[in-house]
This record gives sequence, C-alpha cells and structure tokens, in this order.
Amino acid sequence: MNWWCTSCPLSYCPSYGAWSASWRMHTIPQHTSLTAVSQALQHSQALFNRALEQCDSDFRSSLTTGSRACATPAAWLRGKLDVKVTDSNCDELVVHLVPPELLPKLRRMVGIMADAHYTPAQQGYTAARQKVLLQVLQESGLELPPASAVVQLAPDQLDRYITNWSLQVKALTVLLLSEKRLAAAIWPESLAPHLLSQVAAPHLTALLAAGHQVVEVRKAPDRVFALLDMHRTISGALPPLSSLLTDGASHQILADLARLQLVVASAAASLFTEYAESVARDSSKVLPLDGTIHPLTAQVLSYLKRLLGYEHAAEVLFGDCHPDSDGNEQEEGYVPADTVARDALGTGIARLLMQLLDNLEVKSRGYKNEALAALFMMNNVHYVQWSVESSPGLSLLGVAWLERHKDAVEDWGAQYHKLTWMPLIELLKVEPPSDIAKVKLMLKDTFTAFNTAIERIYTHQSGWTIPDHMLREAVKRVIKDDLLEPYQDFLRRYADFEFTANSAKYIKYAVNDVASIIDDDLFETKAVSMSKLSLKKEKLDAIV
Repeated sequence: MNWWCTSCPLSYCPSYGAWSASWRMHTIPQHTSLTAVSQALQHSQALFNRALEQCDSDFRSSLTTGSRACATPAAWLRGKLDVKVTDSNCDELVVHLVPPELLPKLRRMVGIMADAHYTPAQQGYTAARQKVLLQVLQESGLELPPASAVVQLAPDQLDRYITNWSLQVKALTVLLLSEKRLAAAIWPESLAPHLLSQVAAPHLTALLAAGHQVVEVRKAPDRVFALLDMHRTISGALPPLSSLLTDGASHQILADLARLQLVVASAAASLFTEYAESVARDSSKVLPLDGTIHPLTAQVLSYLKRLLGYEHAAEVLFGDCHPDSDGNEQEEGYVPADTVARDALGTGIARLLMQLLDNLEVKSRGYKNEALAALFMMNNVHYVQWSVESSPGLSLLGVAWLERHKDAVEDWGAQYHKLTWMPLIELLKVEPPSDIAKVKLMLKDTFTAFNTAIERIYTHQSGWTIPDHMLREAVKRVIKDDLLEPYQDFLRRYADFEFTANSAKYIKYAVNDVASIIDDDLFETKAVSMSKLSLKKEKLDAIV
C-alpha cells in the first residue's frame, strides 16, 4: 500500500477503491496466460475509473466545504490593499483557505489521482478556486463589469471603474499568495505552479482586457492621473506576480501585463502633451473683475502639484527620452535614465507654464483698464512663481527660472505703478509759473486733478485684489514711498500761499488721509462706489 493511505482505516478511506483497482490493473497484465484475462482487465479498468471518479467527487466536495469554512473576510482583504507586497511580508499576507486538518486528506486523494494521471481533478480544482476568488472579489465590492462596458460609462463611473481596477489588481496579488500556499500544500511540486497559473489566468486576462479598454477611452487630457494610478498599480503588482506565477503558461500573461504598463505610460505622456496644448488653446473670455488669480492658473498649478505627487511621474511620462547608449555607467558622459527623464519633465512643465502665461497675457487685453490688466498679470505670474518656489516637486524648474519670473512680477508691478501713480507724482512735481495769477490757477488745477485722481483710484481699486499678503504690502509700500513725500513737499511749499478763499474746497486730503486710503482700502476686494474725504480730523468718510 502507498504511504498516503497508511494513516486511515480502509473502510473510511475514499481512495481505497482506487488503490485496490490500481493494484489489479498492475497485477493482472503480469498473468496474461490466465483464461479470460482480457475481460478481467476491462472489469478492473472500469472499477478503477469509478474509484477515481468517486475519489475526485469526494475531493471536490471536501475542497468546496473547506473553502466555505475558511472564506477570506472582505474586511481583511480591503485592509491589505494598501500594503506593498514584498518578499519580507508575504507570510503576513497569507491566510488559510481550507482548514489545516483537511489538508492531509486532500493531499492523499490528490496523490492517488496524480499517480493515475487523472486530470479532471486538476480541472475541478482550478474551477473551484477560480469561483472562490470571484466570490471574494464580489463580496469585497471589487468586481468589475466586462471590459466591453467601459465605452458606455459616464466620466464619474469611469473614474470608479479605474479605481476598482487598480484595487482588484492589488487584491488579486494578495489573494494569490494564499492560493500558492494552498496549491503547494495539496499538489505535487510538478503540478502546483501550473494549477496556480490556471487559477489566476482568467482574472488576469479580464484585467488586461479592461486595462486596454480604459486606455482607449481615456482621451480627456486631465485624465492623466487615472493612467498614472494604473501604471503605479502595475509597477507594484508585477514583481510579486512574477515571483508567484512561475509556470511557463504564465509567462505570456506577465509579458502582456508588462506591455500594458508601457501602453499606459505612452498614453499618459500623450495626455500630458495634450493638456499643455489645451492650456495654450483655452479661449475663455471671462476675466476676474478684481484682477485676482485666473481659474485657469489655479487649475494648471493644481494639476502640476498633483502630477508631481506621483513619485515616478518623470519616468512614466518621459521614460523614453534617454539618448541611445549601451547603458554603461562607466561610459564618459553617461547620464542616468531617471535624471534624463526628470530633466525632460522639467522642460515639459516649463513649456506648459510658458503657454499658460502667454495665454493669460492675451486674456489680459480684455480689460478696458490697462492698470488692472497689469495688476492681473502681476498676480498670476506671482502665483505661478510662488507655487514653484514653495513646491518641492516643482523645484526641478531651477533657480534661473525662478529669478526670471520674479523679475516678471516686478515688471508687471512697475507697469501698474506707472499707469496708476506716476501721473499723480508727476503732477506734484510741476514747476510753478512766474505770474502769481497763474500760480493760483495752477494750484487750483493741481489740487483738483489730484483729488479727482485719488477718488477715482479709491473708487475702482478698492474693489481690486492682490491675494498674496506679502505682495500686497510690498505694492502698497512702493506707492507710499513714491507718492507721500512729494505730496507732503507740495503741501508744505504752498502752505502759506493764499491761492483761494476756500482752501478746504481744494485741499481735501492730508498726507495721513492718503496713506490711510492706501493702507486700509486698496486691493481689499471691497464693493465700492463712493470715495472718501478727510472731514474734521476724523477718519475718511464716504462722499456722494
């Protein structure tokens, strides 16, 4: 008797009939001189086949019952989806798929059927385990509609589909760790890898088909993140799957998965390029009334920050930018591929931001007030520059890029200052005529023009915005430095000159009043339709 039947009474061993028939099948041919040996051989063969069928039936029943008793909890599986599978933590991710006390029985039955080359048992095992895997995925909420349904999904449904796709890849990787241990515990070493491959094959094939379908329909430029998620998922799954699926039949599936990864990377790179082009083409005519950050600017910077949150974004989007070489690190002038990809990404981002700012400058021409257009550009260039400077990922643009755009912020600020405040400053520097009568007229005209300009600036620019506190204070400081001293000098120069009997009509604003307007009211996004005056030493009040 073979070793696998020695531990159980024959009357309770489902494999005893198979063993007995096997003994007859091997013994009778040795006595071919016996009468009616052919009939006896056929009878033994029939008995042997029935015994194998009985053994197979009992094997499937025991496997099904055991699988039901040790069903993988959905909560446990979902809790492991964020765990990166490595050689060091595989044991922590393995669970019992059948009760351990059932394994000896299953192994004995498998031994008999394997020795008899009874293949239906293998088919029954793969079908049973495939069904269990599907049930676990369904109970975990990770079952996917067929790949053919992808083209019919709405954008939000497609987002959920891709999320579940990535989760299913991770779940399958985790589940196959336990499947490998079960197959190794039941089947001979020569069969276990093949059966594990058969168990995994339909699920991986379905995931491959769905992945390719997603790439085909994922054409919106802002959908690049879904492809980066897919690429990251495949990158994390390929190493453990390659270690798990060692059978030759799995090589093609693993190769297909690696090819899907390349397809996803190529599609993501195309979408990044398309996104940059869409920014350049954006033809929205709507401008913020207060000159603040344009929605397109906020969207692009949010896009880039999210993009650079992917650790391998450069390699995914620009991984094919490495110059031809034999990969010899000792070769003179050799540059690592990741460095080349990172530099290429930096160039791509710089180009995208240039297209953004060029588009914004075109949009700024839609403002009727040139000073507001300059303020708008100053705000937006500063937001881009500040975002780059404060983001570790965007720092790949380099110091020179930052300095150029800091200069651009100053240039736009200077343009605003020139258009708004320099006319007032020049007004205060006018040289008086020699004729006293003309001096009186000049002073009346100067104060009237100054008052009108201050009130107009207050009325309009109290509703404008500089959202960055430091930039806002810097602009106000420049205005006060350039305006208040000339105004103070002008007031002092003509303090004792009686150019009118009603000086309050012309000298409406003290220096402190002008400073108060600048400090308290400009660029604060106030809904203003009236200006302020200095009345009786009190704070400025509204005028009608």
